[in-house]
Amino acid sequence: MDLEKFLSTSYNSQSFETFISEIFYGFEALNSLDEDEDLSENEKEHIKSYRFLGQVELDDDSEIGFFEFTSTSSQIENKRVGYANVLKKLAKDYMLDGAIASFYHPQSDVWRLSFVGFEYDDGRANVTNLKRYTYVLGQDVAVKTPLAQLKKLKYPQYKEIEEAFSVERVSKDFFDKYKKLYYDICGYLIPQLAYFGNEKKLKLFTKKLLGRIVFL
Repeated sequence: MDLEKFLSTSYNSQSFETFISEIFYGFEALNSLDEDEDLSENEKEHIKSYRFLGQVELDDDSEIGFFEFTSTSSQIENKRVGYANVLKKLAKDYMLDGAIASFYHPQSDVWRLSFVGFEYDDGRANVTNLKRYTYVLGQDVAVKTPLAQLKKLKYPQYKEIEEAFSVERVSKDFFDKYKKLYYDICGYLIPQLAYFGNEKKLKLFTKKLLGRIVFL
């Protein structure tokens, strides 16, 4: 499929299933219907209904499940916490090591693609750590980062899924380059130190300059 088109257009259920099937070997979508019976009244404030699409076992023996959620609100961008909590609960109920889900509203051009992953203690008895990642996607949304991350996935192991949904590495690369640029500019301006008065004011100028450029 055209991954960039999938990520940069409004949500489509069939496209989501195709996306999953091309990445995860052996996935076959269940013919499931929308339901809400496992949702609490508080969760129904965020989620109208959901579908469990199925699950796969990865080569590292991890089990990953897939869900599709219909949101009660068209303001998809602002609903991260409420969505994550529902996905976390259902992933635990299905005894999964992790879950990938879409969150959409029929009247919104924006949707979310999320991943939650668990680390267990004593088998599957106690969750010792929970990791949550999410991408906001759809029309008029910049998808450069999710495209670069997700296009690497092909029959992945659990760790590769986690890395694909994590923007921590991308952020570190950005700030490493940002820091280098800061020092490069300071070095370039040193010969003009007299204009600034002292080195402290020169560094302050550089910080403000880069901050304003990033803001723009």
